[in-house]
Amino acid sequence: MADISKEKSLAVTYSQQSASVEDRWSAREFARRLRFKLLTKDGWLGDYDYAYMFTPDVWPFNRKYKEYHQPFFAVNEELPIVLMLMLGFQHAFTLIGSLIAVPLIFGIEMSFTTAQTQHLITCTLITGGVTTFAQITRFHIYKTPYYVGTGILSVVGPTFDILGIAGSYVSSRYSKGTCPVAEDGTYLPCPDAFGAILGTVLCTVWIQVAMAFCPPRVIKRVFPTMVSGTLLLLLTVYLGGAGMKSWGGGAGCYGSEDGCTVGIHTFMWGNRHFIGLGFSVFISILIIEYFGSPLMKSSAIILGLGIGCTIAAATGYWDGTSIISAPAGDFMWTTKLHYSVDGALVLPLLIMFCVEGVSCIPDIVATAEVSRLPIDDEYLQSRIQGGIMCDAFGSLLGAVGGGLPMVSQAANNGVVAITGCASRSAGWTAAVILILMGVFSKIAATFATMPKAVFGGMQTYLYGTIGVAGLKVLSTVHMTRRNRFILASGLGLGFAGAVVPDWFNSVLVFDNINLSLAGFLEGIDLIVETNFILGATVVCLLNLIIPLDKELEEKLEKYGAVKVYFASRWNILVTRPEYLVQVLKNNDTFEKSGNQEKIPHSVLAEYTGDNVISAGNENWKKYRKIVTSSILFPDLTPLGSNTDEFVSQLKQTATKNEVAVSSSIQKLTMANIGDCVLGVDLHTSNQSGFQIYQELQKVKAQIFRPLFMNFPFLDSLPIKSRVLARKSVRAFKEHYCQRIVDEITPEKLTRLGPKLASSFQHHEISEKQFQDNAIIVLVAGHENPQLLITSLMYILAKHCDVQQILRAELSHYEKKEDKEKSPLLNAVVYETLRLYPPIGQIINRKTTRKVFLGNDVVIPKDAYVGYNNFGTQRDSKYWQNPDDFRPERWGLTYNEIQSKYAMAKSNCTLPAFHGRARGCLGEKYALKQVKQVTVAIVEELEILLSPEWNEQITSAGPICPLNLKLLIRPYDKPNKKRGNSVICNV
Repeated sequence: MADISKEKSLAVTYSQQSASVEDRWSAREFARRLRFKLLTKDGWLGDYDYAYMFTPDVWPFNRKYKEYHQPFFAVNEELPIVLMLMLGFQHAFTLIGSLIAVPLIFGIEMSFTTAQTQHLITCTLITGGVTTFAQITRFHIYKTPYYVGTGILSVVGPTFDILGIAGSYVSSRYSKGTCPVAEDGTYLPCPDAFGAILGTVLCTVWIQVAMAFCPPRVIKRVFPTMVSGTLLLLLTVYLGGAGMKSWGGGAGCYGSEDGCTVGIHTFMWGNRHFIGLGFSVFISILIIEYFGSPLMKSSAIILGLGIGCTIAAATGYWDGTSIISAPAGDFMWTTKLHYSVDGALVLPLLIMFCVEGVSCIPDIVATAEVSRLPIDDEYLQSRIQGGIMCDAFGSLLGAVGGGLPMVSQAANNGVVAITGCASRSAGWTAAVILILMGVFSKIAATFATMPKAVFGGMQTYLYGTIGVAGLKVLSTVHMTRRNRFILASGLGLGFAGAVVPDWFNSVLVFDNINLSLAGFLEGIDLIVETNFILGATVVCLLNLIIPLDKELEEKLEKYGAVKVYFASRWNILVTRPEYLVQVLKNNDTFEKSGNQEKIPHSVLAEYTGDNVISAGNENWKKYRKIVTSSILFPDLTPLGSNTDEFVSQLKQTATKNEVAVSSSIQKLTMANIGDCVLGVDLHTSNQSGFQIYQELQKVKAQIFRPLFMNFPFLDSLPIKSRVLARKSVRAFKEHYCQRIVDEITPEKLTRLGPKLASSFQHHEISEKQFQDNAIIVLVAGHENPQLLITSLMYILAKHCDVQQILRAELSHYEKKEDKEKSPLLNAVVYETLRLYPPIGQIINRKTTRKVFLGNDVVIPKDAYVGYNNFGTQRDSKYWQNPDDFRPERWGLTYNEIQSKYAMAKSNCTLPAFHGRARGCLGEKYALKQVKQVTVAIVEELEILLSPEWNEQITSAGPICPLNLKLLIRPYDKPNKKRGNSVICNV
């Protein structure tokens, strides 16, 4: 019974709070209350301690109010006339900062005249007032459960987000010559650009209307606080420069040799007079915030601006001519507007309205909270829906009336908290005041003619508050590894774009394309060049496609397989060894599928093509017949001389300085694959080999860019860098394969290069298949050994004790083949392979039917499946202390070590180099090369990690130490019996 009563009470309370005044008051009751208001003291003053709101927060004045708790006025509670007017002005003054700042800055960006800026301020004030009135009143949409407005004291003002979009857009139009420029280079007003913004707003705001009908939890899932926090923080960075330009005298005269004229004074930009004017505003705001009374603190910005304006007017820095000449009244629709729709604005504005729809949610929740309303029930969800809808209504009204897009603001929540007044009466009063301020255009003209230095002091502080709001929002984000990565990506691009805003100018190609595509590409260009939109977009996309860390770990732990997003699709990633056995064993069910099928239009697919590693079963059999003998039985003779040359070069570079070894190792492995397998000279000591090496480096740098690897569909767009990358890949493959043909000699006919060329000439394979297979053998045949050798040098340099013990063990063998069977050498190689598999993760299988992995995981037909070598080989279920380097885990004798290695491959606890029937053909060659190089390094050199090198492993893809740098010394062989180690004892 108690619970039922409580529910009824809450329902009654809510109905009372939600009911409109007209519903509850009859005409007679309304007349009675009006008479009471106008003819009684209580109606005018009520029972309220007005002194509290005006008492400075300074001892001894504030002693009386240390423990003071002011009365609370609920949402629908009546207010005395004086208090209603006072708090109405207070809410209006709290909102006025953004209401005038946004149109003022917008006018500067558009190079508006003073009269045009004054009219824009008028329209924005009226739009803000009307929308605030609607927001507070809350209108029911006929025959639906939906509303327009929140029904609580939440106010609406112009969004700062439009400034960045408008600034980037109009800047591009001036640069293209579609906005007028004076003969002296001065930008003239651009009404066409303004009309394009308004017209496109009218077309794009409907996405916010649609969002109003979505549950808030869905909206917050798609656009979490990370998005709005990133946008606010980056917006501060974007706008901060505009504030300082105004503070120094004005953006229009920034960098001008003629100086800045303000009032009757002319000084160079940044003169101490301008800086002093702006400082008077800035320091006034700080003093008011520290010492002011409660009401003063909530109006610190407008009061500080008033102080600065007073000083400017008294010292001749304010020209009042425009105020005098301004009309007494103004309204919306009194100026002709040139409406149009520009495709370049569509994407940025869609993103902006999506973010606005999200950003108003916490503001509405905060208003409900300070209004002492429930924040965890269905009524709040209805208020949020109405608030989003009302914001969209305000943006529509602004666009049709010459104003700016609107969004709910949280600035007035401080007034509600300080004064204890959540009554809608104060909000309605504030809305009417804002409308009247807009109608009486002398007020708008006063703001429009304000000295730029004064405005700049206020701007700089105001932008700082936006950044703080962004930091506050981001502080609520749980900083998991996933979220840190997402924020680092978005903020990194956003900050970089703010510092170098034109970095994307030469990326997109606009020549010879239709107007629709040009508009779309211009929209992308505008998004990228507007740093806060770019950052928010990146965060939003990454949040949608990157699985949650906790969910990923739980699924990996429970099922051993999980969905991951890569290459524009969801893939199944397998980590449990018994599942891997099933995948690798059943080639008909889990068929090989490479880039040529997975991402056929990508530059990467152009690079690797259809080859012996990734081809489907039929083509694979054909390719394997050609390549098997050359890879399984290579000519290993050149390995020794190439390794000796490599070690000799390291000795020559051995000094007290550090040595970067990665490129030297790559040159070695390229020379080896060319000499031993392909039959082509790839030594960088000669001009032709060095040219191939350089071209390969260039091609790899163009292909492997994270954005295009994750979203390969972008390669199908006419993006300049990707067009060039595709041309570079084709040119490289043609040049490289022509080298193979040119170097064919009778003694090389058993090598792979001549065999592929012969198969092409005899029409067994096409020219593209010849090129694809030649490329993949070059790439895989030198990169995998390169990565493993690099990791081995890192391990030996890090573990000097193992280096010394291995050197001592090798000294007991005379023959090279016996050295390669050293137990410790093999254990070190396999343990390094376990810790740092050259390929950390690969997705190269596709299901031909619906299949079960074990009894838990169901994989549908045509799903892409891969496996994570790095994760599996460090799984504590199968490897004790998996992150520790422990070569002894492999055994003590050569046979024992080989047996454990074979077993680990068979049961897939070590899947590197493995694939059952589709296993790596070059495994024996790669390990032979790695062991020879390791023996030579240990016997001839002493290596140690450079103390200047930042120890770091690549985060994804190929696994090895990143930019490894070593200290290298020739080993003093005469002292090896004494076991001296000069460098390792340092």
